Amino acid sequence: MIVVDSSNPFTASVVKAVHEIARANGYMVVLASSGGYPAAEHFHIVLSERTPTLQDAMEI
Repeated sequence: MIVVDSSNPFTASVVKAVHEIARANGYMVVLASSGGYPAAEHFHIVLSERTPTLQDAMEI
């Protein structure tokens, strides 16, 4: 999961909910914070595409 600002209260609540749902279904969430930098977002997306266990990237 890629987020722009992990310190944002709304983002933090969404991350927590996604983590709880994923864990309840046997999955693990990997969190990356891009800080709003397009290059960092692109890097995290490319990394997720190259890693078989990281199939989805979601930006909030």
